[in-house]
Amino acid sequence: NSGDYVLAAQTGAYASQFYASSNPSGYITSTALSTYATQAYVGSVSGAIRSDITSIQLATGGFYLASNPSGYVTGSVVRPTETGSFVTTSQTGAFYPASNPSGFATGIDSSSLVQKSETGAFYPSSNPSGFITGVNTSLYVQTSQTGQFYPASNPSGYSNYRFSVEVDFGYHSGGEGVYSYTDVTGASGNWVTSNTNFVCHPAKTQTVDHEPEDSLLEEITCDVTYITGGTGFQVACFAPKGTFGKYLVKVIADNV
Repeated sequence: NSGDYVLAAQTGAYASQFYASSNPSGYITSTALSTYATQAYVGSVSGAIRSDITSIQLATGGFYLASNPSGYVTGSVVRPTETGSFVTTSQTGAFYPASNPSGFATGIDSSSLVQKSETGAFYPSSNPSGFITGVNTSLYVQTSQTGQFYPASNPSGYSNYRFSVEVDFGYHSGGEGVYSYTDVTGASGNWVTSNTNFVCHPAKTQTVDHEPEDSLLEEITCDVTYITGGTGFQVACFAPKGTFGKYLVKVIADNV
C-alpha cells in the first residue's frame, strides 16, 4: 500500500522535520544512557554528597602526605616503645671500634699465639749466638768431646803415612780365594818402627777386576801383620764369601 510510504518527491516538504540517522552531532543514544543519573536522582542525593565532601575536607589535617615530605623511615622500623632494647649513645664507650685501630689479630684461634709475657722463653730467630740449625747435629763433635782428638797441626811431630796397597786373591780353579797376603818392604816400608800404628781397610775404588762396591758386598776385612822395624810389614785380607782378583787397600800409619 503506497499510502504508508513517503515518496522521494515528498521528502523536501519534511526536510526540516527529520534528523539524519548517521547522528552527525554525536548525540547520546538511548543504548548509552544506562550509566547516567537523571536530574531528579541527582537532585535528591546532592545534599548527602556535599556533606561527605565537607567531612573529608575537615579531616585532612589528620593525614600525612604519601609523598613523605619529612623523609620519615618507612617499612620495618623500630617503634618508639622498642628503643629500650638498644644501645644508647651514652653506652658506646663500652665497645671497641670495628675499624680495629690497635690492629688486634682477628678471625683466628688466639690460644695458638705467643703471649707477650711468654717471649722471654724463646730464642731469637736471628740466631745471635750462631748455633748450627737445620742439620743433624749428631754428626758433629761436641765441645766436651774435643779432648779425645789429636790436633791436625800435629804438635808432637808424629810421622804420618797414607798410601794404597794392591792385594790379589788370584784366580783359583774350581773356586775363589779366601785369603790374600801382600808384603810391603824396601823403600815403601823401611820407615816402619816398632812403635808404628796402622789402620787399613778396603778402598771403595774400581780396579781391573772389581767395581767400587764389591769389597763391601764381599765383606772383605784387612789388617797389618808382621811389622818389622826398618824393613816393612804385611797386609793380610780375608774374604769370608770367597772372591778373586785385585783390590786396593788404604793404609794409614803413624810413627809415635
